Parts: sequence; structure tokens; C-alpha cells
Amino acid sequence: MKNITKILAFVLGLLPLFAHAGLPDNAYNSAADPLPAGAREVSAKDWAVLVRRPGFVQVNQLSRNTQLATAEKQLSQDVSDIRQAEKLRGVKLMPAEVTPDEMTRAQVDGNWLHTVQLKENKRQFTLMGGRWSKHAVATAIRTVGTRQNQLQMYERFYRNLDPKMIDRLKLINPDLIKKNPEQFPDAAIFKLNHRFVENVHELVDIYNSPWAQVFASKCEGNIGQGTRGDEFGNSGFCRFSSDGIYSNFAFPMQRDLTCVKDQDNRGSCTSFAITADLEYQVHKKSGQFVNLSEQALYNQTKLIWFRDDFQDGAWPTDILTQMETSQWPQPFENQWDYNPSHSRVATMVANNPYRVASYSNSCDSYTQTCSDTTHQGLMYCTVQAEVRYCGYIPPNINPGSAGYRVGGHGQVWDPADVDTSLSMMMLSLVFKNPIIWSFNVNYGWDTIDDAGFVKYYRGQPSRGAHATLIVGYITNATLARIMPHAPQAGTEGYFIVKNSWSNCFGDGGYAYVPYDYVKAYTLEASVIPGIQ
Repeated sequence: MKNITKILAFVLGLLPLFAHAGLPDNAYNSAADPLPAGAREVSAKDWAVLVRRPGFVQVNQLSRNTQLATAEKQLSQDVSDIRQAEKLRGVKLMPAEVTPDEMTRAQVDGNWLHTVQLKENKRQFTLMGGRWSKHAVATAIRTVGTRQNQLQMYERFYRNLDPKMIDRLKLINPDLIKKNPEQFPDAAIFKLNHRFVENVHELVDIYNSPWAQVFASKCEGNIGQGTRGDEFGNSGFCRFSSDGIYSNFAFPMQRDLTCVKDQDNRGSCTSFAITADLEYQVHKKSGQFVNLSEQALYNQTKLIWFRDDFQDGAWPTDILTQMETSQWPQPFENQWDYNPSHSRVATMVANNPYRVASYSNSCDSYTQTCSDTTHQGLMYCTVQAEVRYCGYIPPNINPGSAGYRVGGHGQVWDPADVDTSLSMMMLSLVFKNPIIWSFNVNYGWDTIDDAGFVKYYRGQPSRGAHATLIVGYITNATLARIMPHAPQAGTEGYFIVKNSWSNCFGDGGYAYVPYDYVKAYTLEASVIPGIQ
């Protein structure tokens, strides 16, 4: 009943934007109304060509209402799946709602604007709201226990072991499992994976061997580099600290990482986390440092795959599934540079403080394809018989399909078995697979020091959800050996996190997150095994 009330309130709030007596359902507005800001008016002939182009989506009252109804339906399904899992597993899985404070205020789209103290000044970044968190948890629940996911995880670990370790752990070649699936039921694969968990500390000690020399990535000279819109807040004064882990521990993935980027205040963190992973995968495979387009990925996500013109945010597993099944190639940054949209202003729907009616100033000081939407695809309109029709289309930036494709993805987080999940995360990292990490931000991220160490506070309220890329792990024992004066994590060690809040956040853009924090506040954790 509550959801129905919300839908009705939203529809009523939208009516003033579109409702004109006698207009067709697929109309945007009357020809007498102003042309939407930033839109291009075209002839009926050109419009007929546009609507046949791949990726074209028409926008009208019906499509807006459909977007809301789809979101509400998904939220209802996510809540239902979480509640059902709670009953089956006997543990609380529903993520906490956001608690606003002086550092975190509500935005009109249901997300949160969080103020962060960087080295030079304070910045604001968008964190995701409750709908985002619930979907992340529900997706992890639905995905992690499937046979496909468990077998993929097993194969990923198996391929990284030497023959002696394979024999000692009594493991089975995954090719044999695929060839004879009837001989290896789901329970057998779970049992094989558990052998990794039982030996996680030994495997971390053996396979988490650092390089002899620390490597500091550089933004300059990367293939496909554009105008550096995705480095908006980066500064030459913000460098790695001599007291941070990055400068003292050459973790296995370090030399394949590209430089830290900056999402600014758009809710595009997932696009940045996935892009950072793909850039890593390219160097690991080819030895080339590339700069891929977060703008193009976010446009594809919000305009084509998960259509939502005014509500920021998207989910890693959903995007990765679409990238894999459609074999969409992510293009280079210089094909569509990131727009930080740091002057963007959102206007709420009348009678509904949680839905955006429009954006303004999204395209200030930006000269490439843009619109006042989340996806920033260009709007075209035409007038026929005193009625205006409008639609969005992505720019034709990649006619040759250049770029890189996701070669699969998997889930390593089980919200109902966090200890096993943490072992799987550590193993993924030491076997050189980054983790796209979704989690709740809390006070620990405000108190991060210049050396990048995040503090764990038990039972902290959420300030919103965020997605980053975990790229390494260091045990307390290793930390004490190489950095005897560094703060020890309360349990086990630290996860090394590449963030997207510029290189002035934490240690050159990195955060070192305690094991206990990851255990308490993770929502989802996805892995890309490779690229094509």
C-alpha cells in the first residue's frame, strides 16, 4: 500500500510537466511550450532517421512513469528476497537506512550528498540511498550460491595454484567438473571451495608475495587519454605519503593499476570502479596503460540498460551482466571525456521530495555531447501537428567498436556467511583479481588520515553507499614487519582500496580499510576474471 501511494504521488507530481489535454501519450509537450534546455530541434525527416538509430529512446510522460514503476517493482522484489533469506538463514541481512548528520544531507533523488575533508579543501560526493543498498544485498544473495558462480570462483583460484598445492589440497581439475557435471553436484563444488577457506592464511602468506620495487602509476601518456575530465579534482600537490602502505608495500596488483580518478559529485561511482578494473585488466593482459571512458559506460547504463534520466546510481553486478551478455565494448576516454558536472543542480518533482523533475547546469564548461540527465545523452525534438516529440540518443563515438569487453564476472560476497566471504575476498586479491566493492560509508571515512588508514567503529550508522575497487591486502604481520610504526588493524589486516574521490583523498586517492570494517559494512563484492 505504501509503494502504491508513492507511485500515485510521483505520477501526480509529474503531471504538470507533461499533461496537456488532447496530447498523444508519446508526446513530450505542446509545440507552444518551450524547447527543453539543451535539446536540438530537428525536422520530421531527420526525426524519422533518428528513431531508427540504435540506442534511441523516446521520452514522454509514459516513459517517466514506467521508470518509476520499474524502480518500485525492483525495490519490492529486493526487500522480499532479503526477508526470505533472513528467515532461511536466521540472520539479519537488511541494510541499515541512512542516518543524516552535519556531514551528510539528503538529495532530491533519494541519494545523499556527503562532505569529505581532503588535503586541500572540503569536497562533496554523492552516496547512494537505501534503494541502492537493498538491491546490492539482494543481488549478492541471489548470485553467490549459484552453481555457475561457485564453479567460476573455484576455477579462478585453482588456475593460480602450483601443482604441489593442488595435490596437497586434493583439488579436482575444473575441466573435469565441466565435462562430467552429473558427477559433481553443487554440494561438491561448495566443498572444494571450502578447502581454500580452510587454508586461506597459508595461501595468503605464499601467494601474496610483493614485487621487489614499489610502482607509482602515472596519468600522463595513457592510451586513449582525453581532456582529463575524470581527473577533475586531482592535484600535483597530493602525493603518496611515506607513511602509507602504497609507498612501502609493492602488493601484487600494484604495477598494473592506472592512476586514481575523480567522479566529482555525480553518482557514478560504480562506473569508475568497473572502469578502473578494466584498465587494470588491460595492463595485466597486454602491458598497455589505457584510459577508458567512464562517461560512455555511465551513459550506456542509465540510458540503455537501466533507463533512468534523473536518479543517479547503478549496481555493479547488473552492469557487468549487461556488459558480458551484450559484449558491449567500453571505448577510450578521448572518445567521450567524463563530464564532472560540478555545477549541476537538481529540481524535485512537485509533491514528491524524493524524485528529480529536472537537472540544470549539467553541461556548464563542457563542450562535448551532454544533456541535463544522469546519462547525458543528447536530446532531440521535433514538432508535428503542433505537438513536440523528444528522445535521447548516445553519440556515435565508437563506430569501429574499439575498446574492451568484460570476459565474465562473479560474486564473492555472501551476506549470510561473512567469514567465508572475507576469505574468498582475500584469495581473489592475492590471485590478482580486484574486487568491485559496494559498502556503507560511515564515520571511519571522515577520520581517515593523510597516510590513508581508515578506522573501524563498531555499530556506526550508514551515511550512504559507495562503490570502489579493492586492489590488495596486507596482513597485520606483514605490516608490522615493513612498517612497525603503522597502526595495526583490529583483526587480520587491511584491504587496499582505490577510490574515485581524487588523489587528494587519503593516501594519494587510496584508503586502507580494516578487515573488521569490510566484515561489518560490505553490501556486495564482484570480480571480473578477465577482459576480451
